[in-house]
Amino acid sequence: MNLRLGLPPSCLTLLTVAAILFAGFNYRIEHQTTVPDGRCVVDGAERPTGRDRLEQGGPAERAGIRRGDKVVSINGRSVDTAATVTAATLLLRGLFKATYSLIAARCRWMWKWVLVPAERSMNDWLRLIALIYLGIGLYVLLRRWTAVGSTHFYIFCLVSFVFYSLHYTGKFNVFDWSVLWPMKWRGCCNRRCFLHFVLTFPERRAFVGRHRWSIPALYVPGVVLFVIQFLALNT
Repeated sequence: MNLRLGLPPSCLTLLTVAAILFAGFNYRIEHQTTVPDGRCVVDGAERPTGRDRLEQGGPAERAGIRRGDKVVSINGRSVDTAATVTAATLLLRGLFKATYSLIAARCRWMWKWVLVPAERSMNDWLRLIALIYLGIGLYVLLRRWTAVGSTHFYIFCLVSFVFYSLHYTGKFNVFDWSVLWPMKWRGCCNRRCFLHFVLTFPERRAFVGRHRWSIPALYVPGVVLFVIQFLALNT
């Protein structure tokens, strides 16, 4: 088999088996672990608010939270942007009790909340998409392995399988961090990866051939967003 990307069949097989095992282990761990839902949203240029979870008669409303109340800290960690809210929420890890400090009617209040488990049913739908990617990739590779670009297409499908099947569990051990960053990369660059594939499969478009810088340029905004998220979660 002549693979254009220089990967022997044994290497592709090992990568595929490793991806499937990794995804299966991640699925099992996720369904054995619950994580708190401590999300807030950012209202324009204002401080984060709790209004996205403010259901009529819900726990937040019963605790006295009202629309327009501003969240200023979570468990003593100051929050003023979406990035800092994400970082503070991730630091909750397995803790279901959190202290939120809010400004309501120009007065500062503190609430101790018992957080509900995060809703993660969407992850299973994303895993279904991942299996569809993998199935299509395997079908094309096995049926048309001599076709130009078939291996390129399969690697694209395999990478998509990994991106859509992995989800961090909230335990944040070494395994969990190794899952979190590919998820963040997927959010920042997945659409750009697809555009890269479209511009180069089954052969490079004329514009790309004349301007080789165009492909790296596709990823610059995504890389910048990824770096910002990395710095926000590690500061």
